[in-house]
Amino acid sequence: MAVHDSIPRAQALPTSSPSASASPSVSERSSQPCPGDDVTAAREQLRQLRAALAAAEARASALQQQLARRRGRDGLTSLISGRHFHAQLELEMQRARRYGDELGLLLIDIDHFRLCNERFGRSGGDKALARLGRLLREELRQVDLAFRYGGEEFAVILPRCGGAALPRLAQRLRRRIAATELIIDGQPVRLTVSIGAAVHRQGLAAERFIREADRALCRAKALGRNRVVVAGVELRSAAPASSGRTHGLLRF
Repeated sequence: MAVHDSIPRAQALPTSSPSASASPSVSERSSQPCPGDDVTAAREQLRQLRAALAAAEARASALQQQLARRRGRDGLTSLISGRHFHAQLELEMQRARRYGDELGLLLIDIDHFRLCNERFGRSGGDKALARLGRLLREELRQVDLAFRYGGEEFAVILPRCGGAALPRLAQRLRRRIAATELIIDGQPVRLTVSIGAAVHRQGLAAERFIREADRALCRAKALGRNRVVVAGVELRSAAPASSGRTHGLLRF
């Protein structure tokens, strides 16, 4: 055997061209995703989700208000709709006459509500109205009937309430509302109300009854607002009416 036959032959190594180990081509790099593109896409997706959520909440709120109206309730305040006020007042007057009970009526108007709308827009005004509706539901008796009478005005029918009890109840409502702080657009706000009150008398027609309470309300506003006036009896508020900013608190 020849000597060279016993020596293993070297295996040929694969040859590689310099271009095989080089960085990807421009076309290959452009096809690869950029981290910045992922962030942009995620932000856009988040924006779309937030917009969809806001739209869904708006639809849900509209449906809730529609359902409340079908049940005879004001969708914003959850109080009885004002369109039922006159019929309900006539009914309560008939009951008072039949049983010889007293019957009270309050007309409540938010002071300087236009300034609240101008400062915070309609959404801010809606928050104030909703909060006032909640306060009325909390403070009134179960037999009392509270209505969203129109705009920023409310009406309350008070069966078996008259004499000294009516102004006491009205003053309690006024004080509770004036002492309640609500936050609108991050700003602490307090609202005040003017209240006109009247007591039903035998033979008094509904329109005259309402007119007496309305005149008392106008008198309360003319005297400076944030006070109660009972038809025929003037009751000044415990605290003077005020507006403007006090210690960071915005008053209307």
